[in-house]
Amino acid sequence: MKSRCPPIILSVLILSLALQTITIPALAQSEPNQSQAEFENIPPELENPYQRHSETGEHPDTIPPSPEIIAKTREQVNSFTCTDDMDVPKIECEALVALYESTNGAGWQNNSNWL
Repeated sequence: MKSRCPPIILSVLILSLALQTITIPALAQSEPNQSQAEFENIPPELENPYQRHSETGEHPDTIPPSPEIIAKTREQVNSFTCTDDMDVPKIECEALVALYESTNGAGWQNNSNWL
């Protein structure tokens, strides 16, 4: 039994090394998949969206709120009161109201269930 183990182990080792040698060049010669090709053809304006606006500080996708939206947000915030009988703690309610106010919540596309 002892004399048969080393030749078997040695055979398995040689076979596994031979298989690795055969499969590696086959993988290297394969064509790039479709996702790799798409990644290489990214339009220049989409390559680094964070760097594109960092020079000017402008974000063309945002529209500044109108004075009416700002006034409406301020009116909604002033008429809303966080109470202790709400589903969320008072301090969290106040933080959410501050978020709503600082981002002009009245101008959001979907502001349902806020305030």
